[in-house]
Amino acid sequence: MRIENVDMNYKSFIKELLETNESDYIFANVFIGDVKFTYCPEESIDVIKRKSLDILTVMLKENVVDIYIIRESEKTKVKYQSIDDIKIIIESINEKWNQIGEQQVLPNELFWLKAKKCEKGDHLSIL
Repeated sequence: MRIENVDMNYKSFIKELLETNESDYIFANVFIGDVKFTYCPEESIDVIKRKSLDILTVMLKENVVDIYIIRESEKTKVKYQSIDDIKIIIESINEKWNQIGEQQVLPNELFWLKAKKCEKGDHLSIL
């Protein structure tokens, strides 16, 4: 898997995130915490949200993760095939996040990610 035309900082962040969690789910709170720590440790929740959704959009466009939307503690894998599908996913997450507000996102809220599998020996070589 390769990520093309993406800011180099995002590439290294995404690669590290996926390699660290290659066999586990990446919960929204972990993803958001990593984004905050890496890019905006002193910023408001609005800045953290915008950066998190930007990076999530890149990950979906580059097709390096499966995404599961969490509703009422149930996870549902979301299939997406187009930019329009991705926009709908991101808008849905943003809307739910707005309802959560300033509170910390919990592991069973918003979404879970799962790194997509690649050929053996080429797992997540996105750079």
